[in-house]
Amino acid sequence: MEWVDRLTVLVIGPGLGRDSKVQEIAKLVIQQCRDKNKIMVIDGDGLWTVEQDPSLIKGYGNVILTPNVNEYSRLCKSVLGEGKVHLADLANTLGVTIVKKGEHDIISNGKQEIICSDEGGQRRCGGIGDVLAGCIGCFASWSSMNPTINPQNPSEEALSPLVLAAYGGCSLTRHASKEAFQQYKRSMVAHDILQFIGPQFNEHFESESSM
Repeated sequence: MEWVDRLTVLVIGPGLGRDSKVQEIAKLVIQQCRDKNKIMVIDGDGLWTVEQDPSLIKGYGNVILTPNVNEYSRLCKSVLGEGKVHLADLANTLGVTIVKKGEHDIISNGKQEIICSDEGGQRRCGGIGDVLAGCIGCFASWSSMNPTINPQNPSEEALSPLVLAAYGGCSLTRHASKEAFQQYKRSMVAHDILQFIGPQFNEHFESESSM
């Protein structure tokens, strides 16, 4: 898998499926990324892969998991044997960063925790999680090279790059989905969000000094 060397971040899981052969390939890709110290964002059926074998990512800090409520419960049972576990405990046990998606997105690496409560669209259609995973992956590539302050409390120590990346991805996806919903209302689908990613990034993240 020489192509792995050319990448800084891999998003694994959206559209993957649970076919046994595909799952075996996913395991190989995860192991290759780990061997080559690559950042991974794992979502969707990639989380299923991890649930079946948590040792794939346990103790590897360059991972962001993005479970919804059901995926989170299954992950807790797989790792700690029970369905309701505090997010920080699960993140600390695995040694990774986790985005627990919900009404508010809660992000933790076991040591730092931050909540993204920006207003999003009123329709939670399938595929928004895929958009989120991609946005987090992009921010992860950038933030790993640019440590910064805690956006919710500047007096605190700097957030880890992956916690910051997860926060940025959550915030951007929420702002873009809000704009998409305002235009398309109840007919909005995940694809409609994409056209608002660029404008919302410029509005909420771009600074004059970087333009």
